[in-house]
Amino acid sequence: MRVTHLGTTARFQQQLENAAVRQSNAQGKVSTGRRIARPSDDPAVTGTVLQTGSQLRRTEQYQRNRDDASGWLGTIGQALTQASTRITVARTRTAAAINGSAAQDQRDALATEIRSISSELRGLANERFRGRAVFAGTADTDVAFDDTGAFVGDEEQVARTLGTGDRVVVNVSGVDAFGTQDIVDPVNGNTFQVLEAVAAALEAGDIPQAQIGLDKLDDSHTRITNALGQSGALASRVESMAVSLADDQLVHRQQLSQLEDADLAQAMVDLTASQVAYEASLATIAQANRTSLLDFIR
Repeated sequence: MRVTHLGTTARFQQQLENAAVRQSNAQGKVSTGRRIARPSDDPAVTGTVLQTGSQLRRTEQYQRNRDDASGWLGTIGQALTQASTRITVARTRTAAAINGSAAQDQRDALATEIRSISSELRGLANERFRGRAVFAGTADTDVAFDDTGAFVGDEEQVARTLGTGDRVVVNVSGVDAFGTQDIVDPVNGNTFQVLEAVAAALEAGDIPQAQIGLDKLDDSHTRITNALGQSGALASRVESMAVSLADDQLVHRQQLSQLEDADLAQAMVDLTASQVAYEASLATIAQANRTSLLDFIR
């Protein structure tokens, strides 16, 4: 078979292009540290890479959900802890006011303080996390309790997904923490109604009614304490998942690294070899292009 000069040159040109591709691939591995830059680099491994990457992104989302859940429950826990302290102070002031030796002007002053405590408690009941009132459930409202102490949220659960099929409740209902409003008999209503009833009884000098209010403050304190225990249990569950989620992320990252990352030592060897091959191809073509008609005549 006759080999023409044009055919030889075309073959050398193809070899040069192949050498350039190998050199480019080798340079890519060295510069990025990855052996797979596109699916065609290793079709057999690409599917596994995509699946592992999806698992990693899902785990990272679970971690973000856990951080959000921890923030919700942390805000609730702090608010209820402070509420427990303030309701204890209100109870102490009420007990002092119904003491037979207390003068009416003292009871009036204590009534004013109790109303101030009620305002503080309402602020705690309207605590927010990332723009959401934490005791308002899923309701689209800026506050859980309005200025009158009425609950304006809902009792729906707020939950976060922390794993496959694992949803954790991250809120406590405002009703569970502060009670239900009773329009007919305020002293049997929520915490804010009880505090107002106590203050009004003290101002009126109605000691028996103030005593009833004192007993209801004990109920309010128990309710807040129970809600605090509930939020604490939920927070412990959320925190217990932190280690497992971090471990899952580490495993997925290591798997991706094993699949995608290049062996840099080998990549450097390949790069050197590809450069040598490319330069050899260039030299071969240059030599071939110097051949003229005189070479054939001789």
